[in-house]
Amino acid sequence: MKFNSKKVSFGRHETFIMRYSWISKGFHEFIQNPNIFSDEDATVTLGVGKNMVLSIKAWLAACQLINISGDGRHIQATEIGKLLFDESGFDPYLEDEGTIWLIHWLLSSNSQSATAFFWFFNNYHKQEFSADEALLSLIDFVNQDIEKTVENAADSAPNRS
Repeated sequence: MKFNSKKVSFGRHETFIMRYSWISKGFHEFIQNPNIFSDEDATVTLGVGKNMVLSIKAWLAACQLINISGDGRHIQATEIGKLLFDESGFDPYLEDEGTIWLIHWLLSSNSQSATAFFWFFNNYHKQEFSADEALLSLIDFVNQDIEKTVENAADSAPNRS
């Protein structure tokens, strides 16, 4: 859970929130076809749009259920992904509430693929806040603690007043 200021990631989920059904379905389809995320038929197989296919891939990586190589060409299931979602795994259909909590922890402890979640659950300690306050604090974090060029979210953020 150590933070590396040179290895961060924002927005790879194509602006789609993580959907409950995507986790187990995406993992099962990946196990059956490791090239699912680049296949022409991925939209039909997964039953989602093209950008959602990329989002499912990003969420599986952010939840540490798959590993994607630095060049993006090689993807493999992680041990925890296999233990949970293989057909003989502990929770292949994501039915156990404990699995959801484990996935939450895996997501919020992943500083490289889910930097904003990592920051929020590990660094942002306000009990009450507005969306604008959280966004400004995240921007401060990016400007002060990240050694990588990141587009300024304040320039594209909607005005929430």
